[in-house]
Amino acid sequence: KELPAFDHDLAISITGEDGIVYEIPVWRFIEKYMRIKDKSGHNSAFELNPAQINLYKRLCLQRRANKPMRVNILKARQLGFSTFISAIIFVLTIMVPNQTACIVADIAEHATNLFSKYKFYYDNLPKWLKNRLPEKRSNAKVLEVDYGKGQSSVIRVLVQGENAGRSDTCQFLHLSEVAFWQDIEGTTTSILQTVDDANPNSLIVYETTANGVNYYKKLWDEDVANGAAGFEAIFFGWHLDPKHVYPYDGFDLFDWEKKIKEENKLSLEQIAWYRTQYAKMRGNLLKLRQEHPSNPIEAFIVSGSSVFNMELLQEQKAKLIHVKPIKRGFFTYKKNVSQDGNNIQITDIKFIPSEEGEIKIYEMPNPNMPYVVSNDPAMGGEDYFAHQVINN
Repeated sequence: KELPAFDHDLAISITGEDGIVYEIPVWRFIEKYMRIKDKSGHNSAFELNPAQINLYKRLCLQRRANKPMRVNILKARQLGFSTFISAIIFVLTIMVPNQTACIVADIAEHATNLFSKYKFYYDNLPKWLKNRLPEKRSNAKVLEVDYGKGQSSVIRVLVQGENAGRSDTCQFLHLSEVAFWQDIEGTTTSILQTVDDANPNSLIVYETTANGVNYYKKLWDEDVANGAAGFEAIFFGWHLDPKHVYPYDGFDLFDWEKKIKEENKLSLEQIAWYRTQYAKMRGNLLKLRQEHPSNPIEAFIVSGSSVFNMELLQEQKAKLIHVKPIKRGFFTYKKNVSQDGNNIQITDIKFIPSEEGEIKIYEMPNPNMPYVVSNDPAMGGEDYFAHQVINN
């Protein structure tokens, strides 16, 4: 009922058995022609769940705006996103000539699992479709089909690291479990260059569970704040899976269960499922939230001992991340250095408004208010110089 309105936003052309060329929406192709292995290991029809439908609509809206498809997905486990993203990329790549897709996994085992999904999709296509698209290569995590006359389409599955950034030009890129990569910044910087941002048909997906506060957290915060890199940040919590329910037997809810029930409008049956996961974690609430977060704050809660309440800090950051500065620009000044270099004098300081300025002012200082300023210099390290201004 939801997806027919998006039939023309994301579609492919296929010549049917009757010789007629049909425009088939990607979602309809997936549900009609593709098979999956369900959690019981059975060969089953591919039926989209609510979270997958939500993602599909967001991709279509980007296409409708004539923008390349770019999403940054932070998720709870076992929502079927790697399976669904693989299905979309399979259709857009294998069913269209001269297309290339690159999938980058965090470890070799996950790369093997992802490649097996693509191979399973191909092996279970209708016979008449497979006959038109004979395999040219299906080894070393490369699936290539032959369109004839020198045309082919290929899907490559790689492991993050040295070779991941050396892929040929591609149209579709899936960065799987990117929060667990060893060199997130270096690898993503190089491999993103393989996709042409001017191509409105291209697709890049970050898809991951959280892994504490690392470089991926920085990417997520940037995309949540303004999407400056063109990526839409989307969080999918555990409660979006309709199968995550369990009979409620009347137990009393903890305060934190009442909170997530109210915030996410959950049923008691959903809370009952959540309670079973809590029991599996032996009452480790931190571990429960890392595996099955209800919101991004829970996903990024870090383990270990800390002087400060990390959950409260994350909540405060979530409140402030959308706050816009009242001024933006840069400072000009005169700098005089003594001959021996021991004394530096700064004079004629002026603030110049500019939309490109690196200085963002969120609150004007009060000349009658005492402030404390602390300084944490990087001193050649890998982190940033930091100044913290505290209003007494």
